[in-house]
Amino acid sequence: LAQGCDVMGGDSRPTILGSGRYWWGCPCEPDGSLRQIQCLVQQGQYRKALEVASSLSCVSGHTEHALMDLKRLVCDDFELVTDEVKGRYLRASRDLPIGTPLIRERPLVVSDAQGEHACKVFQSDFVSEIQQSVHEGDEESEQLMAMLDAIAMVVKLSVEKTDSITLRRLAWLEGHGLQAGDLEMRDLMLTKMVEPYRSRVTAEDVGDVYGVLMCNRFWGSDRQSDVMWVCSMFEHSCDPTVFRGDVDPSKPKTDKYRSRKMTTLLPVKQGSALTVDYIGLPTVYAPTWARRNALGHWRFSCQCQWCVQQPERCRAFVCPKCKEPELTPAGPDLSGVEVSSSEETKLIQTLKNLACLKCGFDEPTEAFLNRCMQAEDDFKEEPELLFTSGRRLSEFHAANFAVAWNAFYQDVIFRCASPDEQRAVCELLVESLFRLYGYHHPQSLEFIHTLAELSEDQEEQAQILALEHVIFVTFFQEESEQLDQESYRLMYSLRPGEELPEEVACAKPWLNVPAAGSVQAGYRDHVQSSGEESAGSVRRSR
Repeated sequence: LAQGCDVMGGDSRPTILGSGRYWWGCPCEPDGSLRQIQCLVQQGQYRKALEVASSLSCVSGHTEHALMDLKRLVCDDFELVTDEVKGRYLRASRDLPIGTPLIRERPLVVSDAQGEHACKVFQSDFVSEIQQSVHEGDEESEQLMAMLDAIAMVVKLSVEKTDSITLRRLAWLEGHGLQAGDLEMRDLMLTKMVEPYRSRVTAEDVGDVYGVLMCNRFWGSDRQSDVMWVCSMFEHSCDPTVFRGDVDPSKPKTDKYRSRKMTTLLPVKQGSALTVDYIGLPTVYAPTWARRNALGHWRFSCQCQWCVQQPERCRAFVCPKCKEPELTPAGPDLSGVEVSSSEETKLIQTLKNLACLKCGFDEPTEAFLNRCMQAEDDFKEEPELLFTSGRRLSEFHAANFAVAWNAFYQDVIFRCASPDEQRAVCELLVESLFRLYGYHHPQSLEFIHTLAELSEDQEEQAQILALEHVIFVTFFQEESEQLDQESYRLMYSLRPGEELPEEVACAKPWLNVPAAGSVQAGYRDHVQSSGEESAGSVRRSR
């Protein structure tokens, strides 16, 4: 095992990740300009280091790769900075408008509960036992299986020496210290490894990899764990300024290693931190206590506005005064506590300080609060989807959103539902996300497109597709241009490889397709009056 320092300087890392170190993290010190770059990087002056690197006349091999990676961390749109409290993070280098594409990057490690790599590195009975829990619907086991698969992949890369670049980039990512439970899992994973891997790695190796992967992974609705390189340096926020995802038609979703695109969801001022949502939908659509539990693997407590100040929109009830489904805790809800016994894990919650977001009512009686909590318990026992608000529970409650989300993505259930029920599920998801974020989130596209397919009214369908177009041109400008250009190719009945007529190609009419509306306007507003152009910002104030 190679002795080495953390990439770009830092603590000594005598583990398998040390074998992928950059030259500026090596024990031997380079000379001249390379030594100056090494010092600047270790001091966190990445942009100055890049300026010096750009003046080098001739580089090759390992040095060339290292400098190329450095250029990816400092660019026109964003730059890496180091803070004594927050560590390394990315901030905007200039004012960034909404829909700015920041970076497209392939993940270093992709893993899921199928355990493609884990089956080759760990004992089969160990893997099978966890996969059985996954098949029974245990989400913790699903994430554990994905983590085992990721660790197995990195161990394979190290032992088989097949990809030093991936190891080098992983080595630069910051991990965290392992807690007691993590140490037990580390030791268990080591004992369950098979040869030749078991004799080639140590507990320190597994612990180092475990800490880095756990601290830098993304978990989303696709049920897989991605570990990126540059993108791992975005800060987390439950209400982020950057979205991870794209709709690239040239890359099928079955390609796990397709590149991930980062795009701004909101205007970002120069010098502001760029943030993404680590846990993703549907997990982030939950009360603050549940989001903090989900973020526990990352070993930090989120301090975004949702988590420290704003009303708890995801735990909503029907207001007894105005009858609107907008009665919520006035601040973040931290009341949820899970109590485990030998037989089950029980959730204990309290409810207080409710206020209506519509009429301002904030004096519910104790008896009313008890009835609201009883409604939650009843829904948990018999989760029947609410398309409109029930007697107490709002249709926007997180428990109802989870049922709607699962109904949409479980094909058997969704296909068996009537068209009216399918439409109601999609409308509920679209309106719930708009209510949560204050704008049409890009992840609403799939639900909105399904609504267009379900519509039997040609005018209504055109209005829904106009909303889809608004989201496309706002958040996916490059893809929108590509798809609109392809539409013109179809209009001229062109075969693959044939070019558009010169006058059309020069005019580029697809660039002039107006966006009829704004992502700020609600679904009902678009369907009723999508022909009217909307001005102003893309996000309503909250």
